[in-house]
Amino acid sequence: MSAFICSNSHIATIAIAYTRLIGGDDAQALADELLAENIRSVNYRYREDTPVEPCDLSEHEADTRTPPELVALCECLDYQSCEHPEWETSNAHQLLELITAQFRAGPVDHRSTGAGSSPRHSERTTMSTIECSQDYRLRVTVTPVARPAGHYHLKIQFQWLGAKDPEGLQTRYAVTLPQRQLYEIAATIIEGCRP
Repeated sequence: MSAFICSNSHIATIAIAYTRLIGGDDAQALADELLAENIRSVNYRYREDTPVEPCDLSEHEADTRTPPELVALCECLDYQSCEHPEWETSNAHQLLELITAQFRAGPVDHRSTGAGSSPRHSERTTMSTIECSQDYRLRVTVTPVARPAGHYHLKIQFQWLGAKDPEGLQTRYAVTLPQRQLYEIAATIIEGCRP
């Protein structure tokens, strides 16, 4: 199996398209993390020592790539980054799984409150309403908490529209976890849904 370092344009396209899709503003940090893992993989595979540098975002194709093309870019990056033994448990791998799933799903119905501008921003709450049927919907909310630092509160509620109080929400699951563990939950769901 061979591996290569993906171009800055390749990785910038993924990072910029994703942050635009979710309403984020930290494409640079995302691109840098993805590129670093890709370089780490190639260095491991070929016993090289290519230095990790920031990803150049100046050239990208985020404005012209279709969702299937973005998925293909993610799959290519995944393949080129999987050579080192820690890839499967790396934060970059978890992020890439989430990004790929989001490109497949398209825009999310989410509303935000607070001053933040990306789901990883410390002051932002993200909420998504999932229409399961005409009578039943889920509401998923992720909210950063002040303490402990780096933790988020995940709440999953359901709404039965045929109930006495159709506007009432019932909490089915609520937990506060560090960001890394929330990524692990999301990655497990994504992996479990693969054909």
